[in-house]
Amino acid sequence: MCVVTKMGQPTLQSAHILPSKLNGEEIETETWNTLKMFFGPDHVAALKSEILGNDNRVNAEHVSNFITLSVQVQQWWDRAMIAFRPVWMNEDKTVMELAFHWLPLCDQTQKRSEEVSIFAHPYPTQRQGWFEGPSERHRLWELGTKQLVCSGFIFRIMTTSAEKRPLPSWELMSLKWNLSRIAAMQGAAEEEDSDIDYDGDSVAVPSDVSDF
Repeated sequence: MCVVTKMGQPTLQSAHILPSKLNGEEIETETWNTLKMFFGPDHVAALKSEILGNDNRVNAEHVSNFITLSVQVQQWWDRAMIAFRPVWMNEDKTVMELAFHWLPLCDQTQKRSEEVSIFAHPYPTQRQGWFEGPSERHRLWELGTKQLVCSGFIFRIMTTSAEKRPLPSWELMSLKWNLSRIAAMQGAAEEEDSDIDYDGDSVAVPSDVSDF
């Protein structure tokens, strides 16, 4: 079932955390050095172990790079309308808690190629962001409790075996949390832009597969 809404089939997808289009790509040394400036060497070393395969190229097709979402939740996540913030994981790595957040929508009249003052607020009309969603047509419900999913909503993912059925990677979820917020601050897309395209390679979850 979807880890956020508890929705079942037939609308489930195993969504990539790190986009599948990066699979097999090489990551430049300069990129790792830049990441160290923001996250520190220990966190970047952990990221490397999660991202890189034996050939030192990106491996996006491993179990800890997937999370089960409904199609709607996945599309909003891919488009940086929502984000998941890692909150807690137990020592056995069998339970993880994540916080759901609606992200503010950027000024769609501002193109990414245009200059913007560094003092300008990225969300001039939405300084506090969204709580219940950007409109009445953009809402999510947790079906188990009939609860409206608002910013700050905590949901839990569990597994019976961290070795056989690992949870989504803490390091990758943390990276995605930061990248989602950066993507949400971008201006309106232009014709050549394709950096936050929908992850069309996500895998449909078979009906007879038990949920984590």
